[in-house]
Amino acid sequence: MKSKLVTIVRRIKEGSEDTEATGQLQLWFWCAGCRAPHAVNVQREEKQEAPLWSWDQNLEAPTISPSVIVRNGFKDGTPAQVCHFMLQAGQQQFLGDCTHHLVGQTVPLEDLPDWLAED
Repeated sequence: MKSKLVTIVRRIKEGSEDTEATGQLQLWFWCAGCRAPHAVNVQREEKQEAPLWSWDQNLEAPTISPSVIVRNGFKDGTPAQVCHFMLQAGQQQFLGDCTHHLVGQTVPLEDLPDWLAED
């Protein structure tokens, strides 16, 4: 069985009764450190001001740039968890400001869970 490391999601216009797609594409992958999915915009609508990552179009061993930082569980303006990593050739390199158990380590991307993977 072939692994599924990433999935691409095209956003649909909110409130639209049909499936009229927006210009936004997101790359979704599973984070071994957070044990949760993360997503980055690899294409956005013309007038959208969302962050944008470059992506090498590789689904088997993706590289994106710049780094990704995810902050969760804010209390009094401070995040309870920080996940900061580079994704290069399918390897997640967790940077020194991560607050989870994989800080400073590099690990291969894990397969997406079935509920997130698309055929």
